[in-house]
Formats: sequence, structure tokens, C-alpha cells
Amino acid sequence: MCDSVYVLKLNVLKPLDPPVVTVEDTHTLVSSAAKGNQWFYEDGLLIEGATEQKFTPDNDGVYYVAASNGSCYSDPSAFYRIQLTDNIDMNLVLEKGWNWISHNLNENLNISQFDAALRILSQGEETYNDNSYGFVGDLKELRPVEGYKVQMSEDDELKLTGTLYKVNPMYINLSKGWNWIGYVPVSDYSVSEALSNLDPAENDVIKAIDDFAIYSNGKWNGTLTTLEPGHGYMYFSQSKKRFSYPLTCVYAVDNSGKTRMYSKDVSAPWTYDKHQYPDNQTMVAELFADNSKAMEGIYSVGAFVDDECRGIGSYIDGLLYITIHGTIGDRETISFKAFDNVTENELPVMEPIVLDGMQTGTVKRPYSLHISTTTHIDNVSTSLNIYPNPVRDVMYINGDTSRILDLKILSLNGNVVYSTDNYSNEGINVTTLASGVYVIAIHTSNGYQYKKILKVN
Repeated sequence: MCDSVYVLKLNVLKPLDPPVVTVEDTHTLVSSAAKGNQWFYEDGLLIEGATEQKFTPDNDGVYYVAASNGSCYSDPSAFYRIQLTDNIDMNLVLEKGWNWISHNLNENLNISQFDAALRILSQGEETYNDNSYGFVGDLKELRPVEGYKVQMSEDDELKLTGTLYKVNPMYINLSKGWNWIGYVPVSDYSVSEALSNLDPAENDVIKAIDDFAIYSNGKWNGTLTTLEPGHGYMYFSQSKKRFSYPLTCVYAVDNSGKTRMYSKDVSAPWTYDKHQYPDNQTMVAELFADNSKAMEGIYSVGAFVDDECRGIGSYIDGLLYITIHGTIGDRETISFKAFDNVTENELPVMEPIVLDGMQTGTVKRPYSLHISTTTHIDNVSTSLNIYPNPVRDVMYINGDTSRILDLKILSLNGNVVYSTDNYSNEGINVTTLASGVYVIAIHTSNGYQYKKILKVN
């Protein structure tokens, strides 16, 4: 009798990267994987026989592809919506107060469908809902490619069914100044994608009810990052011109579960209602404290009429982008306040403006706002340094740490994501923080020191 020895050899296959999909012709989807492809419906059901590198759907729907190494599939590619027919369903979500809307149906919408509307405005027409006579005014229908403002007495959702507005070429004419425009595509586009057929000039502006983007240095900058069906927009053009939205049967679908809009989750003690007023004014600003430009995250900035907050700024690339709400014809005086996110003190800002509907400040020449009271910066010569920077796991402080009373880590919009009053030489574990730039506020016996760090994963 003898023992047998068995040798087991395992071949571990390298995980496949998800394929990248491109579009050929009008609606042919092309996988970056040369072989091993399998195309799927949105719900994960595989499409029988769809195993080639190219796939041309016959029906409306959402599709994706995964690549196989013979044993398992890769993660799915991006999802793509195919719209071959002209039949669409559209839901207009309307909230109490003012809404900026548009539609992409081929048929004009009769205003009688807006049962709970108090007023409906276009750029040149108006109607209001009279208790005795119904809608009264020169605005009778809502046309595609135009933007409208609707004042609602209560929340409502308008369910629309019809055919897609599909004119080729579909030009939207822009006059010099402000233009109320609609959004015709059936899917979301980034601002740059939606306006890819437009030749924007420096300081052109596009804005929604609570976000805006300004064109500067060859790109769109601001809190408005995505245009969406059903929303209305205003475009400020430096000259007379026209453009058309991209016409395609294929639309990328966000299946990441993450929002595409710029986060306006700022830390501030104030709130405002973006639906309270029909109009807004947009501002690009810089904030100064003690005659030096304030670091992002330390202060939140709000716009006010008396004690009523009309908007809160968001930081992008060191600049404040603020949408200020009101009624343009009233020419209200807007004041500003700064909220110290470290000490939680509210501080006045020196410069007021008048709400006149025009863009205030630009990327190249931002409007200057100055905090009018002395701040609490530590001006001693001995400084504390953060290392390593960028940081992945543990952050340390170099210097006389015995002077540290407490420490806070803030996001660039002022949210306190970490706080301690017991710093030790073992450092601070930051592994749970998302990648990005943060501000470190170090409270010492002489005041505060502020540092920026880059958190990487």
C-alpha cells in the first residue's frame, strides 16, 4: 500500500474591467471589448443572441453590456437609453410657489391643464387664474423650446403623454440679454453637452431656479451642472445667435446611484425657499477677512433682505457662487452675512447690492465681499504644519502641539466632518473621509490657524 500525492493547479483569471460603450450611426452601441460580450436589458435579463461587439436595439429601452472571460462577467458598462419612437410620457413636478418649467412634447400644452396654478408667465405673455372667470390673459398655450414660470397654490404633478418634439434642425434663437428657454431632449445632459452646438461668449450665463453656470476660460463654471427635462432655464447672451440641442436616439443613464448635481449642502444657520419668488439674480464673489481672501469652508455666506434669507453661496475653485431670490421689479436692497463655521458666530458683510436681475461679478473679476469685524486668525510666527499632505490614513501635526486647544476638519462648504479637543501625537485617523480637499481649523492659545489638506483613497 502506498500513499498518493495529488497536485492541484489553479489558474486565477484576472477580473475584467467593465467595457466602455461608444455610439455608431444613430443608435448602434459598440463595446470596447473585442470578444466575450453579452448585452443586457436594464433589469439584468440577457438579450438572446446579442453577443457581438456591436448591438443595434430594435425597441425603446435601457441597455448595457458586460464582458465574459469564459467563467464570469465583468461589472456592467454604463447604461444607455434608446428612444426610437416619438411617443413619450412626461411628469411635470410642480411645488407650491414658483416653478421654472418647460416641456418637450410636439403638442402645445393648454393652460387649463394647470388646475392649481395662480399665474403663468412666458418671457412676453402672462395669464392669471381668476376665481370667477378662470385663466385670464394673453398666454393660452405652453410651447416647446420656451421656458415658463408657474406659480402654484399647492404641490401638484402633471402627467403628460404625447409625441416628442423632434424638428431637424431645431434652432433656438437667442437675443442679446436674457432669454427664457426650454429643454427639449428626453434625457439629462451636462451643461457642456447640452450646449455643445452653441458658441458661448465669455460671461454668457445659463441659470435655473436655484443654480447657474457662467462661461469663462473656455468652460462652464458654477453650481448648475446638468440640464433636465421639464425644467425651464434662462440664458444671458452677449450677442444675438442661435443653437440647437443635440439630436440623438441614445442617452446615457446614470446608474451609479450618485447625484450628478453640484452639492449645495452648506453649513449655515439660515434657510430659504427657492419657490417663494419668481426671479433670481446670480453672483460670483470673493470673500475677504482682515483684508485677506478667506479660505473656503471657514465662512458660509448668505444673502438677505432685512432678516429674510434669500440664498446661500457655494464654493467652487475658491469662488462663491450665490443665487439670490426675489422679484426683480421691486429693486430690493440685498445685504450679506457671513457665518463662521468654526466659532459659530454670525458676522456682517460690508457691501450691499441692488436686486436688478443682472449677473454680479464674473470668474475673472469676482465681486468683493468684506467681513466688517476683526477675525480670530493666529498671527504668531510659530506655525503648525500638517503632514503627510496628501493624506491617506493618518494625519499628523508638526510643531508645538501643546498649544492646541481643539481641532476641526471642515468640507469646502463649511460642514464640520471631524472635531476633537484632545489631539495626541498618534495623529488623526482620516480613512473614513471621502477623497477631496478639506480645511483644518486648529484652535490654539493664540487663535486659529487654517490649513488645507488633500484626502486621497
